[in-house]
Amino acid sequence: MIELHDVSRSYDDGSRRTTALPAVSVTARDGAVLWLAGASGSGKSTLLGIAGLLLRPDSGSVRLGGTDFTRASDAQRTAARRRLIGFVPQQPRLFRDLTAAQNVALATARAVPDPSALSLVGLAHRADSKVKTLSGGEQQRVAITRALQTGSAALLADEPTSALDDDNARSVLALFRRLADDGRCVVIASHDPRVGEIADDELTLEAANR
Repeated sequence: MIELHDVSRSYDDGSRRTTALPAVSVTARDGAVLWLAGASGSGKSTLLGIAGLLLRPDSGSVRLGGTDFTRASDAQRTAARRRLIGFVPQQPRLFRDLTAAQNVALATARAVPDPSALSLVGLAHRADSKVKTLSGGEQQRVAITRALQTGSAALLADEPTSALDDDNARSVLALFRRLADDGRCVVIASHDPRVGEIADDELTLEAANR
């Protein structure tokens, strides 16, 4: 479970202080999909970064799995992030000349890739295929597999369907739903209304008055 209470974030652009995320509270439950909705610039990615211990909020508190990380050191936050959280970026960021299995293995420091890891996302038959030969949806599923290799209880995804056609998008969203049904905490930051079809909870962010 991820609990955020009154978290906010702003940044200095050189001439003035700009609000990236007004104060907001939200809980992402284990076994459920939380949809962070809202237009571009509403703070979805910022809130996702705070939830994933990548960003420190200017105010408020951050709890993961019942532990308060609000004032934790950078080393403690890094260790917790590696142990508790899997990230799926908007772009898969895979090594195109390596196979799907090799890309997944990089997340585990295994010397020998384990093709069976890709069976979770229905890609065991593509384990030895180079990433550059995979479709956009297949690449996104490889990225999801890579994010799950630490055994993390929470999976955070930033606009995971933005570059996918309808069939691939629905396939990826169905996978997120299955992962939540298996007990994981899934948080998806997206303006894609199709996410609402699989979400248990929703938080719609409004662009700050900057």
